[in-house]
Amino acid sequence: MSITLHGTVIKNHVTSYPTPIVCNVGEILQIIKEDEKWNGWVWCRNEIGIEGWVPKNYLHVNGNLGTVTNDYNSYELTVHIGEEVTITCEESGWFLCINSDNQVGWVPCECIQIRK
Repeated sequence: MSITLHGTVIKNHVTSYPTPIVCNVGEILQIIKEDEKWNGWVWCRNEIGIEGWVPKNYLHVNGNLGTVTNDYNSYELTVHIGEEVTITCEESGWFLCINSDNQVGWVPCECIQIRK
């Protein structure tokens, strides 16, 4: 869901996966497993062997294959307490954020307090 909110980082988050999986609409991914901690995310592998977490909502699932229905990039932002971010999307416990350096990436919702 596309939104525009502003938030302050209240808990540090360090990127877990330095090589993001990037998917385009229509691409076929192999679904390896579902995430046990973050409901709504599946671990996928693309045609060239890059793996990463993809929102299940971004896939049309048929067995262990998923057809990508939304362009997606799994890049995570490393953020630190006190940092200000703009939130553009929320998906299954994660925010898609833009930091002050205009870097875009995913951060767990629990790390950000939305400013009113």
